[in-house]
Amino acid sequence: RQMCIRDRVSTQSTGVLRFTMPLYSISIFLRAGEQAHVLSRREELSSFSFLWRSKVAEFVRFGSRQAAQHVEPGQCESIVPDEQNDKLQYVCHANGDPQGLFVATMVTDMDYPPRLVYRLLNQVQPPGALA
Repeated sequence: RQMCIRDRVSTQSTGVLRFTMPLYSISIFLRAGEQAHVLSRREELSSFSFLWRSKVAEFVRFGSRQAAQHVEPGQCESIVPDEQNDKLQYVCHANGDPQGLFVATMVTDMDYPPRLVYRLLNQVQPPGALA
């Protein structure tokens, strides 16, 4: 069961206090010019109601693709909702490999630490992408 930091999820059998934050999507894209094509995607949208899940998935996929198409090679970028969409509590992060061939993206809760996001995105880059 996925739980939010707002739930203040706590003790396991070890008695260690843990906080978890939702990670809604992680994707790897192959860039070909101005286009970005999905190589792999994993989404966890079960925390949304059945009626909203398809709309959330559409938003997540669109945001991920936009981030993948616009991040510069070797750069990291986080896209937050603008003033018009400030009710959305999601951030789309992108990390391009140095050659500009692959981009890893992640959609998270606003509270997810960016440093951790970029560390994870570096780890999911395809082998050889970081060489």
